[in-house]
Order: sequence, then structure tokens, then C-alpha cells
Amino acid sequence: MVGSEWDDLFGVRVEALVSAQQDVFLPRAREVLDLNYGSAGTLVLKDPRVSLLSPLWRTALEQAGCAVNFVIMVRDPLEVAQSIAARDGSPDSASMMVWLSHMLAIERDTRGFSRVFIRYTDLLKDWRSVVARLGPALPAPSEIAAAEISNYLSASARHHAVDADVWAGRPDVLPGVIDAWRWFEKAATGTEPDPSALDRVLQDVMALNACLGPALQRRRDDESRQRAGLLSLLGDQERANLRLRAQVGEYSAARASLAERADELDQRLTRALDELAATRVALQAAEAVAAAERAGAEHARQVHDAAMTAAERQATGLAVALQQQTEHAACLADERDSTEDRARSAEAEIARLQSKLDAMTSSTSWALTRPVRVIQKRLGRSGKPDGHS
Repeated sequence: MVGSEWDDLFGVRVEALVSAQQDVFLPRAREVLDLNYGSAGTLVLKDPRVSLLSPLWRTALEQAGCAVNFVIMVRDPLEVAQSIAARDGSPDSASMMVWLSHMLAIERDTRGFSRVFIRYTDLLKDWRSVVARLGPALPAPSEIAAAEISNYLSASARHHAVDADVWAGRPDVLPGVIDAWRWFEKAATGTEPDPSALDRVLQDVMALNACLGPALQRRRDDESRQRAGLLSLLGDQERANLRLRAQVGEYSAARASLAERADELDQRLTRALDELAATRVALQAAEAVAAAERAGAEHARQVHDAAMTAAERQATGLAVALQQQTEHAACLADERDSTEDRARSAEAEIARLQSKLDAMTSSTSWALTRPVRVIQKRLGRSGKPDGHS
């Protein structure tokens, strides 16, 4: 919105442009603080771009009720340039100009406020001494935090290290860079030199901006338009890619749905085949049972028929026997009746004979002949034949 980016060679000019639109940027800065820090008691805001906008952030922090303390890191500008070159491939001369703009802006805009300059090398060597220099601005870390800091900060974190004598005589280094580097090195020892030296460097930078700024700005605008065009094309391509991905996603979803449907049909077919096989087995078993039942029924019928035939024969035999018994009984009845008749006749005859005997024995002749009968009985007992004397 102010025509500048992080790699602006003359970023030191940005603060004036931002201050002119503070009513626009300040509420947004407050929103960023509320979103990221809320009601935290201690806020640490670390971003190299803050160097170009420190008045804006200071005002936002003060409005949030914070006591603002500035910690300004001092690092060899060529090391910074080599780090940027490793990341973006930028030339050292341009990167050192960027470093110079950031350092001039932060020094200018923090004069008269609580601030401490520390060297990057000192932080790596003995961070506890550096923290002690900050005083109450930064509370002492806990033992756990101290151990984590010690593990994080080490000489191995310094990926680019150079000697001052190596770059001080380079023709692509603006003299103001060397002067500013010496000033900040001195300030990092705890004693700030006369800031007028930096004011002169700032004047030289602003003079260069007056000479080269319009051309660089035009080039930057051209690059911005090209970038905007590329971003637009990229956006179109990204939207096309999104549509393609959406179509691919729909195709994949449809294919997955079809595959799922096919799997479901396969499972249903498998279940149907299993059920058909089970039904066939059950039918075969039922047929076997039916056949067995039919065979059993036939056998039972045959047994029943045989039993009926036997029963009929037995019934016939019983009927014949009953007829015979009936006839025999009739015969017996007839014979009984005849026997009873004979018995009655015999009884009558016996009665007649008894009556005749009684009459005879009661007669006089019977009494007279009694001795003769006695002799006859005796002769009969002696074994002599009847009729012999």
C-alpha cells in the first residue's frame, strides 16, 4: 500500500509514508496484537520488517498498555547479505543496502526510547549475559526454558561468518555501510557513539533515493505489474487446477462409488449364490427326507396291509372258531339237555329201583334168606368161585 517490500533498498523512507496513513494502519496493527497475544503479560515482537515500522508498532503497543523496550540485533552486514543470498540469490551489495536501510530506520525511530544494542555473536556465545543486559524488559527464563535456549543457541546456528577486514575494502560496498557497521558495533558494547554519524549516512541514502529511487520505483512497479500479471495467470491456472482437481475428485468419488457399488453387488451375488447353494442342499435334504418318509410310509403301508391281512385271517379264523364254538356249544347244550333227560330218567329209574329194593328188603322173604346171603358173602371173600360150595 506504500509501494515498498522487504528488499526495498531505500526502505528507510517507508515510515513517513506509513505515518501519513496511520489512521488506516494503526487499527490493523492493534488487531494483529490482539489476535496473536491477547492479554499476555509480556509480548515479544520479532520481525526484521518491524525495523521500518517501529513508530507504528510502538504506538499500537502503548495503546494496548505495554511498556515498550527495543532490542536491536547487530550483525555483520556481509553475513546478513550471505544469508539472504543463500535464501534468495540476491547480490551482496543490494542485501547490504537493505541491511543499512533497516538499521538506519530503527536507530532513528528509537532515539529517546528504552533500547539495547546486542551483537549476534555475543548472543550465541553467552546468551545469559545478553539477557542480563536487558534488565526487567525481559523476565529471567525458567530452568526448563534456559535449557531449551542453550540447546537452540549455539555457534552452529551461525551459518555465515566473515572477518571485517575481508569486506571492508570491497568496491561494491557503500561507504555508509562500513560507517554504520562501526557505529552499531560500538553501540553494542554499551556506549552509543554520536548519532550524527548515522545522520550523515542517512542523508547520503536519502540522496541516493532521490537520484535512483524513481527509476528503481518504476522498475519495481513494472515488476509489480508483471508479478500481478503472473499472479493473475497463476490464479487462473490455480483455479483451472482446482476445477480439474474437483473434476478428478468427482471422477474419483464416482469411481469409488461404482467400485463400492460393484463390491456391494459382488457381496449380494455371493450371498445369493450361498443362499442358493444352501437352498439346494436343503432341498436335497428335504427330498432325501421325503424319499425316506415315502419309503417309510410304503413300508408302514405294507406292514399295515400285512397286519390287516393277518387280522382278517385271524378274524376269519376267530369267526370260524366262534362258529364252531357256537355249534359246539349248541351241541353241548343239546347233549346237556339229552344228558339231563337221561339223568332224570336214570334218577327216576334209580328211584324206582330204590323203591323196589326198599320194598324187597322190607319183605319177609328177604329176612328169611338173610343167612344164605351171609354165607354167600363169606364164600365170596374166601376166594372160592361163585356157585361152588
